[in-house]
Amino acid sequence: MQLFRSHSDRWAKTVRLAGCLVLVASIWLIALPIVGRQSTVRSYIERNERWGIDPSAKFYTELPAMPALYDRVEQAKRRHEAAFW
Repeated sequence: MQLFRSHSDRWAKTVRLAGCLVLVASIWLIALPIVGRQSTVRSYIERNERWGIDPSAKFYTELPAMPALYDRVEQAKRRHEAAFW
Protein backbone atom coordinates (compact mmCIF):
# COMPACT_ATOMS: atom_id res chain seq x y z
CA MET A 1 0.00 0.00 0.00
CA GLN A 2 1.39 3.34 -1.01
CA LEU A 3 0.92 6.02 1.63
CA PHE A 4 2.20 8.93 -0.40
CA ARG A 5 1.40 9.51 -4.01
CA SER A 6 4.09 10.70 -6.30
CA HIS A 7 4.14 14.28 -7.49
CA SER A 8 3.68 13.17 -11.11
CA ASP A 9 0.59 11.10 -10.17
CA ARG A 10 -1.05 14.14 -8.53
CA TRP A 11 -0.05 16.31 -11.48
CA ALA A 12 -1.63 13.86 -13.94
CA LYS A 13 -4.89 13.84 -11.99
CA THR A 14 -4.91 17.64 -11.85
CA VAL A 15 -4.39 17.84 -15.61
CA ARG A 16 -7.23 15.35 -16.21
CA LEU A 17 -9.55 17.32 -13.93
CA ALA A 18 -8.65 20.57 -15.70
CA GLY A 19 -9.26 18.90 -19.06
CA CYS A 20 -12.69 17.70 -17.96
CA LEU A 21 -13.60 21.17 -16.70
CA VAL A 22 -12.50 22.75 -19.99
CA LEU A 23 -14.57 20.21 -21.91
CA VAL A 24 -17.71 20.83 -19.83
CA ALA A 25 -17.24 24.61 -20.02
CA SER A 26 -16.75 24.43 -23.80
CA ILE A 27 -19.96 22.45 -24.24
CA TRP A 28 -21.92 24.72 -21.89
CA LEU A 29 -20.60 28.07 -23.14
CA ILE A 30 -19.94 27.38 -26.83
CA ALA A 31 -21.73 24.30 -28.18
CA LEU A 32 -25.11 24.67 -26.44
CA PRO A 33 -25.61 28.34 -27.43
CA ILE A 34 -24.80 27.43 -31.05
CA VAL A 35 -27.32 24.57 -30.96
CA GLY A 36 -29.89 26.87 -29.33
CA ARG A 37 -29.66 29.25 -32.28
CA GLN A 38 -30.54 26.55 -34.83
CA SER A 39 -34.01 27.11 -36.30
CA THR A 40 -35.45 23.73 -35.30
CA VAL A 41 -34.24 23.99 -31.71
CA ARG A 42 -35.27 27.66 -31.52
CA SER A 43 -38.83 26.78 -32.64
CA TYR A 44 -39.00 24.07 -29.97
CA ILE A 45 -37.81 26.54 -27.31
CA GLU A 46 -40.35 29.14 -28.47
CA ARG A 47 -43.16 26.56 -28.38
CA ASN A 48 -42.29 25.64 -24.80
CA GLU A 49 -42.21 29.32 -23.85
CA ARG A 50 -45.68 29.83 -25.40
CA TRP A 51 -47.00 26.89 -23.38
CA GLY A 52 -45.49 28.33 -20.20
CA ILE A 53 -42.92 25.57 -19.74
CA ASP A 54 -40.00 26.97 -17.77
CA PRO A 55 -36.79 25.04 -18.59
CA SER A 56 -35.22 26.06 -15.30
CA ALA A 57 -37.95 24.37 -13.28
CA LYS A 58 -36.86 21.44 -11.17
CA PHE A 59 -40.06 19.46 -11.62
CA TYR A 60 -42.35 19.96 -14.61
CA THR A 61 -45.32 18.96 -12.48
CA GLU A 62 -44.88 22.24 -10.57
CA LEU A 63 -45.34 24.41 -13.67
CA PRO A 64 -48.57 26.37 -14.16
CA ALA A 65 -49.01 24.94 -17.68
CA MET A 66 -48.73 21.29 -16.62
CA PRO A 67 -52.33 20.65 -15.49
CA ALA A 68 -53.66 21.65 -18.93
CA LEU A 69 -51.02 19.55 -20.70
CA TYR A 70 -51.72 16.62 -18.39
CA ASP A 71 -55.43 16.89 -19.22
CA ARG A 72 -54.64 16.81 -22.95
CA VAL A 73 -52.55 13.68 -22.49
CA GLU A 74 -55.31 12.01 -20.49
CA GLN A 75 -57.87 12.86 -23.18
CA ALA A 76 -55.60 11.40 -25.86
CA LYS A 77 -55.13 8.26 -23.78
CA ARG A 78 -58.90 7.80 -23.43
CA ARG A 79 -59.49 8.35 -27.17
CA HIS A 80 -56.63 6.10 -28.32
CA GLU A 81 -56.09 3.52 -25.59
CA ALA A 82 -54.21 1.08 -27.84
CA ALA A 83 -51.53 3.67 -28.59
CA PHE A 84 -50.64 4.03 -24.90
CA TRP A 85 -50.02 0.43 -23.82
